[in-house]
Amino acid sequence: MEYKRTNQIDIRLKQLSYSSRLLLDSCPRKYQLRKLGADIEYQDTQDELITFEFGKLVGYGIQLAFQNISRENIFLACFEFWSMELNIESSRHKKSFWYALLAIDKFIGMRQQGFLTEYNILYYNSQPAAELSFLVDFGEEFAERGFLDLVLESNLTGEVITVELKTDSAKVPIHEAKYQNSTQPLGYSVLLDHIMPGLNSYTVLYIIYLSEKFEYQTFQFTKSIKQKAEWIHSIVMDIERIKLYSKANFWPKHGQSCIAWNKPCKYFNRCHMSDKLLLRPITKQQELDVIKDNEETYTIKTTVKELITGQLARPELKGN
Repeated sequence: MEYKRTNQIDIRLKQLSYSSRLLLDSCPRKYQLRKLGADIEYQDTQDELITFEFGKLVGYGIQLAFQNISRENIFLACFEFWSMELNIESSRHKKSFWYALLAIDKFIGMRQQGFLTEYNILYYNSQPAAELSFLVDFGEEFAERGFLDLVLESNLTGEVITVELKTDSAKVPIHEAKYQNSTQPLGYSVLLDHIMPGLNSYTVLYIIYLSEKFEYQTFQFTKSIKQKAEWIHSIVMDIERIKLYSKANFWPKHGQSCIAWNKPCKYFNRCHMSDKLLLRPITKQQELDVIKDNEETYTIKTTVKELITGQLARPELKGN
């Protein structure tokens, strides 16, 4: 039976993340359809599935490489981690289980040759700080969620750096502009406030594997704690947009986003149809599942009020 929440925004629209807010920017209608489970006959292609698994496995292998695990045991763990057939390969890019192992082996070699050798994975609550998660409650059931790939600590200075692990099919070196002003790392300050209280700034290291070139590229950026205010403000503005679209029952379509990665959006030629035909109304169980996920899944949970209070209490921000 359909579960109706009178005069309230569907709770599924209120579950935010960096990637979902990018989707809201690119096309509000696509955001609505994806969040509310539009019933579209669509299956990811084999290339898309391989790309997803490839990126996950390379990231997982790099996380293990920072935990003083032997090469053989890393490969064994990767074999157990891979969820597809071993002989499947992308028809478009150099991506497969074996290409992923090559990428991981190259990274192990980089470590052996001196790359970040003074850094090891940080342990938080007796667990390696890989895939740390956070949730920020913005009120009215709106929640921003995020995951941090890796946190490292220097054996020499005690410096803590956050690491973003990426794979890319680019055939030429990537320009730093692709990542420098990304707001994604700003959310990591929520985690660092708990791990290393009192930090005035922190370093974000991007480690990017270029799968077509079989090589790594890195970028390093310093993020100021002051930038957290900008991050909070941007999320609040996104929440207001969602409220506006929901109240008006109008989610604009952005035609420039109908094609991405050289293929049409899966909702193309359907997004003009009525919500009654496209959307799957929420059930009581779905709502309970969202609430349970928010309560149990995330390593660190806080509220926007706590973040703002902590921000205003910092000596370097008083009077600004």
